[in-house]
Amino acid sequence: MSLLLRVLGTILNIIAIVVNYIANLLVPRIKPTFPPIRNPVLKKSITELREDLIQKKLTSQELVQIYIERIKEVNASLNAVVQDRFEEAIKDAQHADSLISKADNDVKLLLLFQRYPLLGIPFTVKESCGLKGLSFSVGSLKRQHEVCPQDSEVVGLVKAAGGIPLLVSANPEFCFSFEADTHVNGKCLNPYDLRRTSGGSSSGEGSLNGAGATTFGVASDVSGSIRLPSLFCGVFGHKPTGDLVSVQGHFPYSNTDAQFADFLQMGPITRFAQDLPLLMKIMAGKNAHKLKFEEGVKLDDIKIFYTYSMGNFVHIPADFEIKLAITRAVKCFEKGGLYTEQVNIPGFQSAVEMTLSHLVSLKGIPSVITHSSVERPTRLEILKELCKSLTGYSKITAMPIIVELMIEMNAFLTNGQNEKLKKEMKELRKDLIQLLGTNGVLFIPTYHKSAGFFNGCSVLNISGVVLMLMFNILGFPATHVPMGLDRRGMPIGFQVVAAPYMDKLCLQIAAELEGAFGGWKEPLENMEFFLRLIQFMVKIVYLLVYFVLNFVLPRKKEQTIPPIKNKLLTLSLVQLVQRLRLHQLTSKELVEAYIERIREVNPYVNAVIEERFEEALKDAERADNMLNKCPLDQTKALFTQYPILGIPFTVKESCGLKGMSYVIGSLERVNKKAPRDCTPVENFRSAGGIPLLVSSNPEYCFSIETNTFTNGRCLNPYDFRRTCGGSSGGEGALHGSGASLFGIGSDIAGSIRIPSLFNGVFGHKPTGGLISNQGHFPNSDDPDCLEYLQMGPITRFGRDLGLLLQIMVGKEAHKLELLAPVETKDIKVFYWFGFEGLNGFLHQSVAFDIQLSIMKAVKYFEKKGSTTEPAKIKHFRHSTEIAMTGIGRLKNFPYLMRNDNKPPTVRENLKELIKSFLGYSKYTKEALIFELMRSTNVFMPKANNQKYEAEAKQLKQEIVDLLGSNGVLFFPTFHVPAIHHNTSVFPLWGIDYCLIFNVLGLPCTHIPMGLDSNGLPIGFQVVAAPMRDKLCLQVAGELEQGFGGWVPPTKHDFK
Repeated sequence: MSLLLRVLGTILNIIAIVVNYIANLLVPRIKPTFPPIRNPVLKKSITELREDLIQKKLTSQELVQIYIERIKEVNASLNAVVQDRFEEAIKDAQHADSLISKADNDVKLLLLFQRYPLLGIPFTVKESCGLKGLSFSVGSLKRQHEVCPQDSEVVGLVKAAGGIPLLVSANPEFCFSFEADTHVNGKCLNPYDLRRTSGGSSSGEGSLNGAGATTFGVASDVSGSIRLPSLFCGVFGHKPTGDLVSVQGHFPYSNTDAQFADFLQMGPITRFAQDLPLLMKIMAGKNAHKLKFEEGVKLDDIKIFYTYSMGNFVHIPADFEIKLAITRAVKCFEKGGLYTEQVNIPGFQSAVEMTLSHLVSLKGIPSVITHSSVERPTRLEILKELCKSLTGYSKITAMPIIVELMIEMNAFLTNGQNEKLKKEMKELRKDLIQLLGTNGVLFIPTYHKSAGFFNGCSVLNISGVVLMLMFNILGFPATHVPMGLDRRGMPIGFQVVAAPYMDKLCLQIAAELEGAFGGWKEPLENMEFFLRLIQFMVKIVYLLVYFVLNFVLPRKKEQTIPPIKNKLLTLSLVQLVQRLRLHQLTSKELVEAYIERIREVNPYVNAVIEERFEEALKDAERADNMLNKCPLDQTKALFTQYPILGIPFTVKESCGLKGMSYVIGSLERVNKKAPRDCTPVENFRSAGGIPLLVSSNPEYCFSIETNTFTNGRCLNPYDFRRTCGGSSGGEGALHGSGASLFGIGSDIAGSIRIPSLFNGVFGHKPTGGLISNQGHFPNSDDPDCLEYLQMGPITRFGRDLGLLLQIMVGKEAHKLELLAPVETKDIKVFYWFGFEGLNGFLHQSVAFDIQLSIMKAVKYFEKKGSTTEPAKIKHFRHSTEIAMTGIGRLKNFPYLMRNDNKPPTVRENLKELIKSFLGYSKYTKEALIFELMRSTNVFMPKANNQKYEAEAKQLKQEIVDLLGSNGVLFFPTFHVPAIHHNTSVFPLWGIDYCLIFNVLGLPCTHIPMGLDSNGLPIGFQVVAAPMRDKLCLQVAGELEQGFGGWVPPTKHDFK
């Protein structure tokens, strides 16, 4: 071992750790100025684009033009382009379209794309890889006018496959650096943070791919030059097996050293792992058969070996989040039944010496100073040039000179040490091949940290490159796999290594991990900065408020409401119908029991707006008369016609019960009466149901707590200091108190599900557009409103939901196939504990008890024979933007402060909001905050609405594809149980847990799962694909049976 090398390495590492810490602490993140991706074509893989071209949904010229526009959008910020050929590319695209148009049937099209698998697909090329007629300076001032005389062999193969090159991208001088900052082209910046490097030496390709500005790039790798930019920019990059892909036409290159073709490999960088096999097949050319792609890979046979480091103290330890990424990937494959093993490879102990020894032994590489592979500079000349460079007087950048100095000084190693290290390298190669065999892969960090800052950070962190360089020298294939973002919003991941020519194993693992963890994440600046800033600030305040309130105002342990004394109140709808059919119970007895209970609990919870008890008793008498006239053997037919004959129910005021209060919490609507029954009330009345009252809701339903100037505050039966939720707050409180058998609620942003959570009952939001909104206020003729706003049932009994939904839906009920249940074991359960990544960080964390309830339900279904697995839904990253945009763009939805459906100005909103906080407004502050969000387009530019609308469609399709016809998703309804009064503005920013599924039009059922340690109800929602409501209801019934469902706030006291 070289003591000097180890000492230098250790000193650099110590300095690097300090500098990295200070830089991350002091240097703020700079968001790019380029716009977010708005065109969904830019988010399609090559596989998908090929299909669009084959089906003639898209022309090559359109595709090329879309990417040219995107490149122009981002390059002003990233500086990744050295020279473009856009005009020629459009001509190439026109030629491709001509070929496609001449293929006038499916057979000809198939043959055409077999011959030209990349026909019409644009791509980009790292400058050093050689694209005929374009710049070939490779970052050197001495070469700045060099033009590439011919395509490199790899570029020629890609062009022969029909690919259309768009440009050559930036690289460091002579590719001798880990950041691109040259005197020719300047700095190439990272799309996730403009103060950080995009890596090197395939810097421009990393930036363009990370920014979504290319389908794929042709790059090169001699010491991590594909993998490091792939890590820093959050994309996939594959370094092939040594000597697999020709490097003819690359600069720099050695014509005299055969080793060079083993070390240097050209390969693809792309956002989509599924594209890698096709790209490798093309790039490998005549050697493609060695990859044996046609034999496929049996995933179950793959063995996973993993390590978190080289086990060498000279290396800076990998960041925790990179280690965590490896652990998550390992656990994912363990769950799939694959063999996994953590390994410690002794040969890695000398990794620094071995790799540098081999690197400096390369011959025939041109000098960055003399530009000759024969005339080498002396050590003194190199040091002189380095001093000039560091003081700003050299035409050469510093890092290539440092590399040249290391070569000249033989990396501080003696010739005797070199020979020994070469033998050790051979032994290590032999040991690794034996370990991995033909079905093993190694998970190891690509680099020890995410993207660093410019100006020296790359030199200080140079030891980390050994993690990649090792596999260049060994000639092993290695694929970088992105695994999300770290706490700073920067991409992280690791590399997957296999034995020589087993590249297909790396690519298969990459595809599996892309499916499990989402792969490339769009740069986080695409989040709406102002909206997310508000969300984050509110989160910080609420963390303090929530802690203080729970500490200062703990739940009262004494009884809250009177206990239930009448057993009739504990029977489900199904049980009560059975008793009525058998003449064991009269409707009047049942109605009286519920009237008595309502009168008993309402002084405590204040849930009733207006009752119709006298009329309800008359309705009950009429129902009893019908029953008395019907012989016992004919009651079945009677209940077929009137399935809930004589059954009492309650109605949320906003849903509309004819002749009853229709104020909706607004002082301006006092004395308003509902002119008609809403559609569900009509259906329930036609089925024999008896409405008892209308219950409270917030002003215009614009809040998640129910507190109005017209009716006061509606309280939670489990803790009077907390809200019953909203907007179906009164229904939630009545049901939680055992004072209603079932109720009609409405849900546009969780307005059924949140009160169901806070009050410990079941609530179902049907598939979007399933139930008419006629009779509801507020409402709109906007088609999206019917999709988002749905009326649905709230009840204490999960087993009743099916019958209730069938009646509510009416004539369209057959579409739901509610009478054809699915075997429990055939239901596939996906689960998620909350949003992840930066999106998850900006949201308030989901309470542990709620997460635990999801896990308990998952284990329950596993015992029932169902398949369960964690869900990974990549398009959830913009959940807040998608959800809020959906509400913000609703047309003709009534405004609180205007009656002509024209929005109040922001100034008017703010003025009224201030008055409300001071107690001088006739509007509630919660409703005004919602109004302000609508008038400001939820603090987002309206120009971005189209983008988020497109993302909503992608998200919906992703979930529908995941769930299929028999899958459900277990997902938090809200992040915490019932909140304290007057705090709803703080947790409001977690509303997208519910709202997102309104915007997507998916059915959801909240399921109560008992009480937490504070005695508050907890639970979660079950989501299914459109028109698969029955899966949600079936799961609700199963979990009610398994866990008991509703738990009364006060223990029953039967006489």
